[in-house]
Amino acid sequence: MMERVGRKSGAVVLATHNVRSGQVAAMKAEELRIGKDDQKLQFAQLVGMVDGLSLGLKNAGFQVSKHLPFASHTLSP
Repeated sequence: MMERVGRKSGAVVLATHNVRSGQVAAMKAEELRIGKDDQKLQFAQLVGMVDGLSLGLKNAGFQVSKHLPFASHTLSP
């Protein structure tokens, strides 16, 4: 999918909590010359999960978002 982003024919959100996967994806993006400000490549993690990865990617210039799941919660009797 990242190769499609590099060819400007696709978009992807890479949602991983695995630090090594995030690092590999960042290196691949640089290899493919995908601009760090390219909105068609984004990284995402849940709030409170691997904040170090999120911060590292953001500090490197990549597009990063943190997601906060929200839903109603009801208990069955």
